[in-house]
Amino acid sequence: MTIAIILEVFLPIVNGVITTTINLAENLQKKGHRVIFIVPAWKEFSETSINGIPVYYISSIPTHMYPGIRFVSPWNRQVEKIFIKEQVDILQLTGPWLLSWSGIKAAKRNKIPVIQVFHTLIYEDTYLRYFVKVNWLIPLSRIFVWNYIGAYIKRSDIMTAPSEHACRTIKSQFPKSTVRHILNGIDLAKFDTKSDFETLCSNYPGYNKKTFLFVGRLGEEKSVSVLLKAFRKAHTVNSDLRLFIVGDGPGRKEYEKTVRNNSLENAVFFLGRIPHEDLINSGLIHHARAMVTASTTENQPITIIEAIACNIPIIIPDVDGINELLNKNGTSFPRNNTEVFAEKMVELADNDQLYRSFTQEGKKFRKEFDGAAVADEFELLYKDTLRSKTTY
Repeated sequence: MTIAIILEVFLPIVNGVITTTINLAENLQKKGHRVIFIVPAWKEFSETSINGIPVYYISSIPTHMYPGIRFVSPWNRQVEKIFIKEQVDILQLTGPWLLSWSGIKAAKRNKIPVIQVFHTLIYEDTYLRYFVKVNWLIPLSRIFVWNYIGAYIKRSDIMTAPSEHACRTIKSQFPKSTVRHILNGIDLAKFDTKSDFETLCSNYPGYNKKTFLFVGRLGEEKSVSVLLKAFRKAHTVNSDLRLFIVGDGPGRKEYEKTVRNNSLENAVFFLGRIPHEDLINSGLIHHARAMVTASTTENQPITIIEAIACNIPIIIPDVDGINELLNKNGTSFPRNNTEVFAEKMVELADNDQLYRSFTQEGKKFRKEFDGAAVADEFELLYKDTLRSKTTY
């Protein structure tokens, strides 16, 4: 089979959607299929292939709405020409935006099945604020967003989502849709090597045995201000605690100001963006006491899955979607409850037996996210969809 995958945001931006999609493509190619990426063109990145996967670029202009999101004409014929040239059998979408719309139109004209993976909970308040800016418009904009999402769902042959919560949500909004639950996958073997603790500490002064790690975009959809508030409370109880923050975003300056205002410069460290392979090899994840987040808008975050792959505990909010990644390999706290969040960090930092228990359970859980197994599920889905389309 030849599978065309459209990504609305692409490298050099690094996020969970891109990471898991590249892994899926690599595993599909290992199984003998041909995969191509179709992405918006921009000056930041122009490689013609990624790990042997051809990349086709479609003319675009910036939106200034969200990092990496570009305007592409939904009426362009470039995508259809690519489908014909590559003899595409399956179109896979990773998000409902303009390039995906042109892909849907081209797929329908050429009788190509469309599979859409629902990665991002764009109907959540924190995402809607990027578009409407004011809170009183959020309820109205949510109605618009669901209608917008529905236009894509109704034109897709099948939907998949990595969390059961997202599957249920789609089904409740669109009862006639066909939805399949398929986990996000990663290459577990990449996480089997790391720098030793001494090298890590040499490269990142301040890192210690009670260091917590956050990896992600520094924006309020990730509830970073909640994380900082909770860490400040935890640090008051135990001054040995450290928080390392990997990533960048529009809120970084404000978060750094919060750290300075609370005299936490020697406890909270902003590392900025780190190339994915460098992050894995650095040991920053492997040696952390836990991966932590306060984000309540997650479907199935790759950063948490990578923490599981590195066999470290997780501390996450108890909300639908992300809590599916908790399987005795960590602990949770009520949404936005900084008091309990702080207590969980202090407890895990001080209790070696609890830490060992979480890591032992995590070893059993990590295999669920093996990218090769996830590719097997997608392969079966493609075959079933093609068979149904042909029969129909």
